[in-house]
Amino acid sequence: MDPILEPSFPRSVVPDSALVRRMADRDATALIELQRRYRGSVYARVYSILWDTERAELVVTRAFEQLWHAAVRINGGQRALSWLQRTAAELAHAERTNRRR
Repeated sequence: MDPILEPSFPRSVVPDSALVRRMADRDATALIELQRRYRGSVYARVYSILWDTERAELVVTRAFEQLWHAAVRINGGQRALSWLQRTAAELAHAERTNRRR
């Protein structure tokens, strides 16, 4: 069959909760997949608070590092994106406060 005419099927998507469980077992590929999915939206949230690209990148990196370490404690029903957004926003506000001092 002609590949152009064949229907394209989306790749199966591993749920965030499964990726978090894999991270709890120290599977770094799970963290990489969550970064691929959510780094852009987490960065946008942090940048909207800090308005500084370099500091926003550092905060986003810290948020993903915290996700890696907290994976064993994260409730399976809690969405990784909501956890990341909340944690990143808290870190960004702390960074902004520290900058003003």
